[in-house]
Amino acid sequence: MKKTSSIRRYLVGILLIFVFLILGLIYLFQTVFIDDFYKASKIANIEETAHSIVNNIENDNLESVLESHTLNNEVCVRIVSRNINIAGFNQASACALRRIDNGTIMDISRKTEEAGGKRLFSNVRLMMSPETVLDLYIYSEMVDYEDERVMVLVSSIVTPLAATIQTIRDQYIVIAAVVIAATLLLAVLLSRFLIAPLKLMEAEAHNLPGGNYEHNIIKTDIKELSSLNQTLEEANEEIRKVDKTRKELIANVSHDLRTPLTMIVGYGEMMKDIPEEMNGENIDVIIAEARRLSSLVDDLIDISRMENAGIDFDKKEVDLEVF
Repeated sequence: MKKTSSIRRYLVGILLIFVFLILGLIYLFQTVFIDDFYKASKIANIEETAHSIVNNIENDNLESVLESHTLNNEVCVRIVSRNINIAGFNQASACALRRIDNGTIMDISRKTEEAGGKRLFSNVRLMMSPETVLDLYIYSEMVDYEDERVMVLVSSIVTPLAATIQTIRDQYIVIAAVVIAATLLLAVLLSRFLIAPLKLMEAEAHNLPGGNYEHNIIKTDIKELSSLNQTLEEANEEIRKVDKTRKELIANVSHDLRTPLTMIVGYGEMMKDIPEEMNGENIDVIIAEARRLSSLVDDLIDISRMENAGIDFDKKEVDLEVF
């Protein structure tokens, strides 16, 4: 026999699986992949900033554009020409790009031209002081400006996330424990809410074989359980009617069987005790009652066959007006 489980166990299992999946996804995105997402966001930010500056390179308010991007996007911007003269304005006083020497600028310009006018330089390490070393992303893009070729440089500092990730992991353990405990409590409460009316319906169903057809109304706000309760109530009423009909049938059949049996026994005893009564008339009565008894038995057999779908009916339309 196949082993079954309770609704409570199924509900707890499904909720726990769902919670573990969600917690697993959160853990992956907040710790394992957070560094990749962070770097991708930084790269997208500096590339978008560089494209915006290139599109506004002929703008008379270029200085305001550079200032806006520097402050709003937390990036460092520098515009240089081939002779390394600064062609733009930079609001960031501590801009890391200002610490890059001319030889490095020329090397970046050459590599950018070789790459088709656009290039991303990742994992660039820049020593600001003996104690401070910055990891940078630098995006460069070449553009024509006032009859010369200039290069737009946009950089962003890559902050190490090791400490942040460790903090998130510590918080994750507490959050996971709270969520799992809350899930178990919710599963227990939901199972009680669902199981209580089912237990009452089960008790009502167990009363049917004993002939107790009194159905108690079970109130529930759950549509499916309410429908099940209605079905049980209808089934209870139908079984009650069938049981009543069965009892009436047994009473009627018993009466109909008793009459021919009584006559057969009576005539038989009379013919045994009074030899003069053993004549053809009395024998015909016994035969007639026996046939009547046989007919009743045949009717019972037909009823049984109809209930068990053992009789095929030949259905056809009949014009009742003829009768």
